[in-house]
Amino acid sequence: FESLHASNFISDPSDEGEITTLGSLVVALGIDLTLGAFVGLGIQFGVANEAIQLAAILSFPQSPWAKSSPMYHDIETFNTIISKTFTSRCAFDAGLFSEPMAIANLLHDYSNCKDR
Repeated sequence: FESLHASNFISDPSDEGEITTLGSLVVALGIDLTLGAFVGLGIQFGVANEAIQLAAILSFPQSPWAKSSPMYHDIETFNTIISKTFTSRCAFDAGLFSEPMAIANLLHDYSNCKDR
């Protein structure tokens, strides 16, 4: 109950607590509590679209960039994959050092690409 109360999902940290407006929204969304709170606060601050998009990106099971391991690739292939991945991430994150923002920019560019 303490963690639900600290996250403002219930009004009192006991059996007597009522579900708050944020708690009701998160329950209705049916997603992770932290991501639901993120979306709820995004709605309250007037940035619902951005909050929903970032919550979706944060729930991706894996990164869209190629993964490499020296155990599976020879050293030249490994270096090529790593350098291309790093260059792409740097280009899309616009100096923010944020993978969620890089993925958001990647999705934006993909949706505006004419040759999909």
